[in-house]
Amino acid sequence: MKETKLIEIADSLSDFPDDDICLACGGMIGHARRLLQADILLCIVRKDCHECHGEPMILHSCLPEARIDTLENTDWLGKVLALGTDTLLPVDLAVASAEVARPLLSMLPEKTGHAMLIPLHGPGGEYGVIILVVQKPPRPWPLYMRSIAPELHLFAMRLFDCIVRNMRARQGNPAELTGRERECLYWCAQGKSYWETAVILGIAERTVNHHMKMVRDKLGVQTNAQAVSLASARGLFKSYMPPVPGKGGSANDKKQQTNR
Repeated sequence: MKETKLIEIADSLSDFPDDDICLACGGMIGHARRLLQADILLCIVRKDCHECHGEPMILHSCLPEARIDTLENTDWLGKVLALGTDTLLPVDLAVASAEVARPLLSMLPEKTGHAMLIPLHGPGGEYGVIILVVQKPPRPWPLYMRSIAPELHLFAMRLFDCIVRNMRARQGNPAELTGRERECLYWCAQGKSYWETAVILGIAERTVNHHMKMVRDKLGVQTNAQAVSLASARGLFKSYMPPVPGKGGSANDKKQQTNR
């Protein structure tokens, strides 16, 4: 019954408008994790490298944001995606690569458990993985893995299709960030807190909080780490001049005003 419910909740994604798909997928991941009695369920996606030169993105996650940062600030994402491109079928992650499984298992209370990786491949060269981590499976791990793998794979493919369609739609019509929103996002990408960003930009901390909420809403993500990753993948920082600390307005805005 649990596997059937997974397909049902994935199919319900078609009822959401494109603008709400990203948020809906996050809810589906959380729902699936509970149905599967898993401790961690990650969805990691990357566009084809010829179209997107940024880092891979953890678009949806059941991990706290601080732990997402821990994973994204290493070469772990590249390793796990490389492992996913080498297979078409679900694999026991700990058996396939103990090195890739170790950072996830170390996040569990007892620092031990089991992990399964499901590879995802899109028709346009997009690729990704879904990773399920369980500390204490409800039945012996080999039996549990065999019982959930087929339906979880179908669920993952349906979810991946919705995410990729949403990514394409947003790439064709990218969200327009204001100058101040880009400033706040830039300093967030540099690891600055809201308070530090407020001091640098000469604005109130609550204003920074508001701008970052608008950034997350426009980019269709749930955390600042995801916003930074997505902005980097879209190249939003490539043509962006860092704002001048302590000055009002971004360097880009001032350059444009000078040229007028």
